[in-house]
Amino acid sequence: TGVIRSTFLVDENGTIEVRAADVLTSLLAPAAAELSTDERPYLSLVERRLEHGNLSERILANLVGTPELQLPDAIRALYGELATHLDANEPWWG
Repeated sequence: TGVIRSTFLVDENGTIEVRAADVLTSLLAPAAAELSTDERPYLSLVERRLEHGNLSERILANLVGTPELQLPDAIRALYGELATHLDANEPWWG
């Protein structure tokens, strides 16, 4: 997970290292107040992305625990699923 090092971001322990997801999550409510009706549905996509991780993290989580001999087939199947979602313009949540 990404970490932000900053002189102006301080967490509850007084450190200046905060997870990027935590910073972005803290901006969701202020952002929601500024969104138009057309933009509002996209906020749930951002929230879900922050909760479940980025695409590479979700791909890895999906493949963890797959036996080594089955891994090539599992990867092909997963990327087929990704392609289907891309073609349908739908997010893939793994």
